[in-house]
Amino acid sequence: MQAKEISDDKPPWGLQTLTLPTRRWFPRESPRRLTPHAMDGKTLQFYAEHAPTVAARYAGAESAAARRFHEVFAAGGRILDVGCGSGRDLQALVDAGFEAEGVDACEALLTEAKRRYPALAGRLRRDSLPDLGTILDASSDGILCWAVLMHVPAERLFDTLFNLRRVLRPGGRLLISTPLQGPRVDAETHRDPDGRLFNEVPPEQFQFLFEKVGFRRTNRWDSGDTLGRSERTWATQAFVLEGQSSSLRFAPPPPQLRDAPKLPIRGKAT
Repeated sequence: MQAKEISDDKPPWGLQTLTLPTRRWFPRESPRRLTPHAMDGKTLQFYAEHAPTVAARYAGAESAAARRFHEVFAAGGRILDVGCGSGRDLQALVDAGFEAEGVDACEALLTEAKRRYPALAGRLRRDSLPDLGTILDASSDGILCWAVLMHVPAERLFDTLFNLRRVLRPGGRLLISTPLQGPRVDAETHRDPDGRLFNEVPPEQFQFLFEKVGFRRTNRWDSGDTLGRSERTWATQAFVLEGQSSSLRFAPPPPQLRDAPKLPIRGKAT
């Protein structure tokens, strides 16, 4: 499937009734400790148990993210690969001349990254969404978050967006990829047959949420799956963090919103 560019002339689908809760920014001081079990446990378990197989599969496929690096990120910028996994896209960033580092929750995948890509030594650390507890505020010129946000529990998306914004400098760029179609998941548990969590949040809702916290979308491309899975399609979106809005400070969200089981979802993946 050839990548299809999406115009930003039209507003996102009708979620105008959803009010995103606000939150005070973390102080600009030393990094916080990594929160245990920040990532969904069953999803993390799958990647830990299948790390060599996952790494081999991705190493044998083209990096779709690399097609957009120079279109989205400033040359030579400091880029954080959030959910870098087995390191394929992080290595592509380094090869493209970026000062790149990667974080992932799965120690087994980080081990695979070090084994397959020796040049990544010193560029990898264990950390994860939603907290990014080892990453300093405004420390990145750009963030790559490729096929990661789909695994974040819906009730943790507020924290996730705030912390992606926290570590990005004003004017910084964000490049994300999330499912447009697939995989099939259980209607109640939102898990695939391997036990991995998929929040089923559509690309339009991610656009809406990021714009609510000060990002502006600059482009979107829809494309097929580089691993050859015919039932999968992907939406890639690029955002810029607006400079003025990055100075806003936030109050804690009310408990009824923080504890909500999930965000409104438009349709389901098939």
